Amino acid sequence: MYQLYYSPRNASAAVHWLLHALDVPYELIRIDRKQQQQKSAEYLELNPSGRIPTLLIDGKPLTETAAILVTLCERHPQKMYMPTIDQNDRTHFWQWMMYLTNTLQNELMIYFYPHTNDPHGIDAIKQAQAIRLDEILALIDRELSQHSYLVGNALTACDFFLFLLGYWSLALPNPLTNHPNLHRYLRLMAQHPSIVATNEIEQFDLACDELK
Repeated sequence: MYQLYYSPRNASAAVHWLLHALDVPYELIRIDRKQQQQKSAEYLELNPSGRIPTLLIDGKPLTETAAILVTLCERHPQKMYMPTIDQNDRTHFWQWMMYLTNTLQNELMIYFYPHTNDPHGIDAIKQAQAIRLDEILALIDRELSQHSYLVGNALTACDFFLFLLGYWSLALPNPLTNHPNLHRYLRLMAQHPSIVATNEIEQFDLACDELK
């Protein structure tokens, strides 16, 4: 059985959705971020970075959302949430998985958690990040104009990750309707059975105006 250390609306949601979609046994262990449990000595033994998620596989911890998603796909190849090595879309899968974790997620973290010694510099950082993020979302929007999902017309683990990051992006100052293909995509993903089935736990607002 897998054990997922999670917190609602956190990056762990993408892993939770994939675990549910894979239809494999798993246990959820909630980390209370308000109590800073992710910084506790017990949790840091599993994940020295003090971040969420952590997945225990046969009792051994694996961290970093993208790494966990790919590992689960490789452990359950029959479920086809990652293209096989002989499929053309496999290279695109890797490209987008890396782009989501290295670029979109990273830039969102800078926007939501700007670090500066100048208290007057926070607004400047957020304004600059909003422009940068709008460019990133525009690139993804162009990609989604060509097919239903991020990697062709079949849903992959990348889509669970992108839905999470796209949902976070609803908090940006520019409306998501500026990116109509991404907007369409997020409304589609909001209806995915695994996302709907786990939402009592994950607590996303799937009925918000942006996702209707």
